Amino acid sequence: MRKLLFLIALLVASVSYAQTNVGVVSGSKLLAQDTYVYYTTDTLVENSTLDLLLRVTGSDVPQIGIGLYVTKVSGTITNNFILQSSMDGVNFTNVDTIKLSNASTGMNVKLLSNYNYPYLRIHGVSGATAQKAYYKVYAINRK
Repeated sequence: MRKLLFLIALLVASVSYAQTNVGVVSGSKLLAQDTYVYYTTDTLVENSTLDLLLRVTGSDVPQIGIGLYVTKVSGTITNNFILQSSMDGVNFTNVDTIKLSNASTGMNVKLLSNYNYPYLRIHGVSGATAQKAYYKVYAINRK
């Protein structure tokens, strides 16, 4: 009987461990439940892209708030920041977009409700016009 109980306990422990310790994509930044992160990104100039990959953790279905602070340096800022979800950190699906059209310095915000994916990528794509801007990304993961 003790052996049977030990085997059941071992099985439950191994299943719990397997569910909470999924593989982690190299270069991803942790976004734990009920916390926030802040990242200063590179400069985005004409015809360029930039990516920030966040690893979302938590036991509940979270609501994620994304704040994108733009500091205009020069030109006409016309960029799209595409919010993308992923189960594996490799294959992505578009969820929402923060569109900047002739943006000046300021904050742009998006809320993602019922976000059920372990990875969130913020994919910035600049327009073809002469421009230069710096970005700060704020992300809040909460129940």
